[in-house]
Amino acid sequence: MSDFTPSSLLLDWLNTHCPQYIVAIGQSRPPALDGFMNDNDIQTLYLNNHHDLQLDEHIPDTVIISDYLEYCSRESGQELLARLRNHLTAHVLIFIDHQKASDWDFNTLIGLGFKKLMTFDHSSRSLTCYSYDIDNYNPKRSWNNADHWANPEMFGKYWW
Repeated sequence: MSDFTPSSLLLDWLNTHCPQYIVAIGQSRPPALDGFMNDNDIQTLYLNNHHDLQLDEHIPDTVIISDYLEYCSRESGQELLARLRNHLTAHVLIFIDHQKASDWDFNTLIGLGFKKLMTFDHSSRSLTCYSYDIDNYNPKRSWNNADHWANPEMFGKYWW
């Protein structure tokens, strides 16, 4: 397991999900993404700044954010993440160094619907990967059905 790196996690994730349109936001391009692009015919957009991201025309199925939130204000980063969710982006992966980003803690990202995948510790740097998946970020709850309502015959008929 010690040979498992952020690049190998990203490459495994990409091979599992097989996205067709990827947007990468950050100061540098993830090396695993270049390797994945060489082996697959996919559309990719690289951005240094999230303000250049246009979601009105074509929604990416995957957004990878690395080496970026550390340099964003919390407000600006939350705006980006909320915008991606609001436009129904299917998958978002974040690689973040919490030591460099004191505004971004575990609870902030979990509160935005992300799940912690793994933390990588290497010398003085610690990199954590979080993921958001529109299909499973909000699991179906067993109690949210007609059996648990006061008036089950009205379940799903009226909105107040």
